[in-house]
Amino acid sequence: MWREKLANEAKARIFWGESVESVRTDLESQGLKGQELDSVMDSILKERAAAVKGMGRKSIFIGIALIPVPIVAYFGLNELPVFPVWMFAVTVLIGLIGGWKVVRGALMLVFPNTQKIDFAEESTD
Repeated sequence: MWREKLANEAKARIFWGESVESVRTDLESQGLKGQELDSVMDSILKERAAAVKGMGRKSIFIGIALIPVPIVAYFGLNELPVFPVWMFAVTVLIGLIGGWKVVRGALMLVFPNTQKIDFAEESTD
């Protein structure tokens, strides 16, 4: 029972962005040792990696949807008698944000364990 509680607290701390080393040290000080500690940490890190990959996929899909915004806007705005440069600049910015989301999502998919993400902050993204 207390081991499950420790594992749940460790999972929450890692998902909230605390370093793996400090959580591991804390679990060792509370009585988890050896193989049991390794299995708890491995399962937490695998679950976190899966969550990061899921966020990466979401980021890629959003980015892919945002990238063509300036292209579509160009053809739409080009039909107006005067080309509104400032409005087109806003759509280019949206497209660049989409590109950044694709790159960030790809990094999350390829390197999920190297991403420093606090899931509490990312839940509003």
